[in-house]
Amino acid sequence: MLRHSVGIVLFLGLVGCGSVRHEFKLTEGYRPPASATVTVGQVRDLTRKYPDIDPPQRLKDALVEALKEEGLLGTEGRPLVLDAEIVEYEPGSAFKRWLLPGYGATILTVRAQLKDQDAVVGTAEARRTVSFGGGYSIGAWKGIFQDVAEDLVQDLKGKIRG
Repeated sequence: MLRHSVGIVLFLGLVGCGSVRHEFKLTEGYRPPASATVTVGQVRDLTRKYPDIDPPQRLKDALVEALKEEGLLGTEGRPLVLDAEIVEYEPGSAFKRWLLPGYGATILTVRAQLKDQDAVVGTAEARRTVSFGGGYSIGAWKGIFQDVAEDLVQDLKGKIRG
């Protein structure tokens, strides 16, 4: 029994686990053209807790990269504009997660608006947490921006191309 428990503890120490939640809703009656492209507009940090990490720039860079990877990034013509707000961010600690699962969680919650010119045509919310893990979850404080950006862009792609 002890041997089995040690294996579970080692497994949790090497992998990071948490929760994922995201949803993108378009305004009723709005259907973007299948050829629509998207640009990233304003990204704000409502928490203002970690200016040395620069969460808005990290999220903006991650959104641009995710849009580019999905073939949605555009600046020509009249692209849709994706604005985002960081409503919760905690960088957490891999060491603390290793000590006690749930302690030292990395958390990112983002709300976004999709605009067609000045009209809001869609809203989204995405949240990810890294609550468990040790060594494998080192760097979650920065990787979580890419994960949330990919969640938002995958949902958006489904609305535009799907």
